Amino acid sequence: MKVFMRRLYMCKIPAILLCFVLMISSNVLVLNGVTEVYGITQDEINSTKSDAEKIQKQLENVRSQINDLKAQANTTKEYINKFDGAISTLDTQLYALSDNITQIEENIKSTEESLEAAKQDVDNQYDMMKLRIQFMYEHNTESYIALMLQSESVGDLLNKAEYISKISAYDRDMMIRYQETVAYVEQTKQDLEDEYALLQDQKSELDNQKAEYQQLAAQREAEMNKLTSQLGQASSLEKQLTTDLSQLEDQVKKMEEQMKAQGNPTVTGTGKFQWPTPSTRITSNYGDKEDRSKPHQGIDIGAQKRGVWGDPIYAADSGQVTIAASNATAGNWIWIYHGDGLYTVYMHCSALLVKVGDTVTKGQQIATMGSTGNSTGAHLHFGVRLNGNYVNPWNYVSKP
Repeated sequence: MKVFMRRLYMCKIPAILLCFVLMISSNVLVLNGVTEVYGITQDEINSTKSDAEKIQKQLENVRSQINDLKAQANTTKEYINKFDGAISTLDTQLYALSDNITQIEENIKSTEESLEAAKQDVDNQYDMMKLRIQFMYEHNTESYIALMLQSESVGDLLNKAEYISKISAYDRDMMIRYQETVAYVEQTKQDLEDEYALLQDQKSELDNQKAEYQQLAAQREAEMNKLTSQLGQASSLEKQLTTDLSQLEDQVKKMEEQMKAQGNPTVTGTGKFQWPTPSTRITSNYGDKEDRSKPHQGIDIGAQKRGVWGDPIYAADSGQVTIAASNATAGNWIWIYHGDGLYTVYMHCSALLVKVGDTVTKGQQIATMGSTGNSTGAHLHFGVRLNGNYVNPWNYVSKP
C-alpha cells in the first residue's frame, strides 16, 4: 500500500486584537442608556469622526482576519477528512487481514492434527515392519524348510517365495508413502506459518500507519479547535466593533444636529478667567483620585457655609452658553464657550440663571451653588475644557 503523504501544512495564526479602547470625547454623556450631546464644536465633531474612522479600519482588519481564519479552518478540515479517509481504508484492510490471520490459524491447527496423524501412521507401520522382520529372522530357516516341504511343486515353491518378497516390498512402499505424507504435511505447516508471519508483519505495519494517522488527525483536530475559538472571539469582536461604529455614527449625526440647532458660538472671551464664586474653600483638587476610578477633572469649591446652598456662581469669562441642562451625574450644569475650543464647566448648581444660546459677560452670575446630581455636599465643580479634553483649571484661574 502506498503510504499517505504526511507533510503537514503549518500556518501562522494571525494575532487577534481582542480589545479596543475607544477614546470618546467627554462632551458625549451617556446616562441610563440615553446619549445626550451638548456644547458641540466642529473640532469635537471631527474628533468623533476620527474615532469612527479608526473603528472602521479596525473592523476591516478584524474581518480580514476572520476570512484568513476561515480559510485556515477549511484547509485544516480538508486534512482531517483525508486522515479520516486513510484511517477508514486502513481499518478495512486490517479487518480483511484479521480474517486471513484467523483462517491461517485454523489451517495451521488442522495441519498440525494431520501431521500428528501421519506421524502416528508412520510409527504404526514401522512397528508392524519390525514385528514381521523379527518374526522372519527368528523363523527364517524353519520357514523356508516348511515352505519347501509344504510346496507341491517347484512352481508352488516359487509362488510362495515371491509372496514373501512382495510383503517386504509392500512394507517398504508404505513406509516411504507415510514418510512422504509427513514431509508434505510438515512443508504445508511451514508454508502456513510463513504466511502467518507475513500477515502479522503486514498487520503490524498497518497498525503503525493507523496510529500515525490518528496522531496527525488529533493534531489537526487541536488546530481546528483553536481556530474555532479564535473565530468565535473574532466574530464577537466584529459584532462589538460594528455596534461601536454604529453608535459613533449616530453620535456624529446628533452632534451635527445639535451644532446646527445651537448655532456657532461667536462670542470670544478675554482669555483671562476670574474666580467663579465667592468661596475659596477647596474640597477636591484637579487630578485627585480619592475614591474615584480616574483622576478628578476639575476643582471642587465648597460653599462659604458648609452644607448651605445658594452661593452665587459667576461666568469665569465672557462667552456663549452651550449647555444649560440637568442630568443624574452633573446635576444642574452649564457650559460656556469662550472661543478657540475653550470652555468652562459649572456642575451641581441649585438653580440655572441662563439658557443655551445666551451671551454672558465675564463676572455675570449664571447660577447658584447647590448639591444636585452625584454630589455629597453644597459645592461647585469648576472645570476647563480645551479642544474636547479637560485640562487643569489652575492654568487659567487663581484664587482671589
